[in-house]
Amino acid sequence: MLGKLVIIALVILGAVIAYEYYIGNVQTHTSVSAINSKTALPSTTVIHYFNFSASISVYSNGTTNYIYPINLPSNGNVTVNILSNTTFNVKIYDNGNLIAQYSGKEYHEAFQGGGKLELVFYDFSGTLNISVNEVY
Repeated sequence: MLGKLVIIALVILGAVIAYEYYIGNVQTHTSVSAINSKTALPSTTVIHYFNFSASISVYSNGTTNYIYPINLPSNGNVTVNILSNTTFNVKIYDNGNLIAQYSGKEYHEAFQGGGKLELVFYDFSGTLNISVNEVY
């Protein structure tokens, strides 16, 4: 009698385990033809941003004009920072167009540009630190 009860308990336990792990977790799978018949998702535009950076340190003990050409890789947001220990005069050209001109000791400017950037310093004597960054 005890043997029959143990066998019945094992059968019930097996049925519960089978239901929980096999029968209870049955998932329906879509057929391959149903997947292929769906319309394609619309493509999304992915924008990648790249950075370009250049730094120049200049020391001059004369009063001549200096031209620093910088070829930017693309059109983008350009930031120019110039620091000096003395007053400087600069004109900034982008593809031959005058972007800005400045006279002083610190210059910070951001603009939309690209191509050939030229920094033209007039009658400069001293030390310059030039930083040009572009995000395109």
